[in-house]
Amino acid sequence: MGSKRYSGSGGKREAQKRVKARESGRRWKVYAPILTSLVVIGLVLALIHRGPSVGVAVGDVAPNSQFTLLNGTTTQLYNFKGHYLLLYFITTWCDGCAEGLNQLSSYYPMLQARGVQVLVLESYNDLGYPGMELGKFVKQFGNSNFTAGYASYDMTLKYNSKAYPDVYYLISPDGKVIY
Repeated sequence: MGSKRYSGSGGKREAQKRVKARESGRRWKVYAPILTSLVVIGLVLALIHRGPSVGVAVGDVAPNSQFTLLNGTTTQLYNFKGHYLLLYFITTWCDGCAEGLNQLSSYYPMLQARGVQVLVLESYNDLGYPGMELGKFVKQFGNSNFTAGYASYDMTLKYNSKAYPDVYYLISPDGKVIY
């Protein structure tokens, strides 16, 4: 007798599946190297352009920067050398910042007893969002013993390069970031 022939649509479907599988395999052979290349290029670019995670890191010497106090006086961070300094960058539109300042106020007597000065700075231009005036914000949520002011653009970039609503650092008397 002759060769076995497939009859009906079942054999035709099987043949179509084999053709699709072959075509899919060919496409994969074409697209896989392209996809792999794009992933590798993306990883390389991410590593090359990766900036600091937040700003300065633990162990770094805290970069000196100028800022303006609430009374309008311009000063610099190095004027706080010789003391432990809790440097707290905030935005006045941030509820978490208000709560953080409130909590910090409750710990102020303990911090003061340990010789820690608290410097609360509004990140430059409130990171571009409208908020309460800094003096009112600190008075409402903070402590009148806190030193407060406005960070310059340069200082905000150094210490808060990712533009988080609140960031804090603990700086040792010799000017190193310890937390």
